[in-house]
Amino acid sequence: MKSAGKSSRNLAQAVLVFGYEILKARNPAAPKARPEQPLADERLLALLRERARALLLDAGFLNPQQPDVVLDELLSLARRARPARREVELLLAAVAQLERTRAR
Repeated sequence: MKSAGKSSRNLAQAVLVFGYEILKARNPAAPKARPEQPLADERLLALLRERARALLLDAGFLNPQQPDVVLDELLSLARRARPARREVELLLAAVAQLERTRAR
């Protein structure tokens, strides 16, 4: 059995990394994704939304009555950042790792 504090710490770390990546994307001095890197398409962003929704609901981060309100804000932020496909794939891998950690 895992402690609730450990789950919260994992979620907090994931949110911190996500926030850092968003700030980095908004900083004009930060290096941009190389032009040869394709941007994430809507299918990949929709997959990230779906996977993050389940994890964030399970973690108690989203309001179960209206989970899409905050989730749509987070996805809107990600869209403005115009992430590369690889970046969204990394976020999906992070979500998958958190899912595995929570399942233990």
